[in-house]
Amino acid sequence: KPNRTFTTIPSDNREWTRYLQGMFYARETTMTLLGCTTEPEAIARYTVSAGIVCLCIPALSGTSNDTLCFLNGLPDEILPERDQTCIARIIDNGVTAMGLVHIGTDTGVTLYKDLDGNAFTGSGTKGTNYSIIVYPLD
Repeated sequence: KPNRTFTTIPSDNREWTRYLQGMFYARETTMTLLGCTTEPEAIARYTVSAGIVCLCIPALSGTSNDTLCFLNGLPDEILPERDQTCIARIIDNGVTAMGLVHIGTDTGVTLYKDLDGNAFTGSGTKGTNYSIIVYPLD
């Protein structure tokens, strides 16, 4: 199956090299926590291996001023073809618990304070503790 770099199967060594580089890589991006009185930023690292993303979400927190919580800065190259939901360590009102991380095809990363997908408290500290999530691109 062709990857996102090629629409057809490569035919020579140069194309095969580019094809494989598009399937296996490691990069980093700056993510911003939204839904707080400030917009804290941190570096997130990710690898892609044969269409599987391993995203290391950094520890980010701020004072909540909204019940919604987003992480901005996810590169298009690791947006999935279909929405994906993973579990991560989430902070709501200063308490760390397991919550949901929703990676949307067009919305980026939305955080939920618990496994039921409930919204955050509109006050106190919210964000993420360092977590690693894994999801497919297709």
